[in-house]
Amino acid sequence: STYWTSNLPYGGEVFEEAADFEQYCRDNFDGIPENAFDYHIANGALCIVVYYHGFKQAGTLDLETVRDEIKSMSLSGDECFYGPVEFTEDGDGHPVKMGSVWQQMLDGRLETVYPEDAQTSDPVYPIPSWNER
Repeated sequence: STYWTSNLPYGGEVFEEAADFEQYCRDNFDGIPENAFDYHIANGALCIVVYYHGFKQAGTLDLETVRDEIKSMSLSGDECFYGPVEFTEDGDGHPVKMGSVWQQMLDGRLETVYPEDAQTSDPVYPIPSWNER
């Protein structure tokens, strides 16, 4: 389970595809392991993208107006590299709309098996025992 991966089919104005965000980070920052890209980096960038959309939708830098725009924000996977973005009344990320992504290691590759609109492979269930893989 993870919250984001660069093979998701999401994108928007800031990054056209989720993979573009990973590539941007690899091109501009040292120390990212070749075989791993952690969702924590994307979560931090998402905060900036949310503010960007909040300022844009508010049409002002007035903090209360921007806050209200962010509070009522609903971005789709076609608008944001992270995927759907929506907040609860308490200001938390919506647990269903911004829920987890499930992955499985299949044939030596980490594949997304849920949500369905982001699948790179069908899930394997039940998982074969270790000696059958």
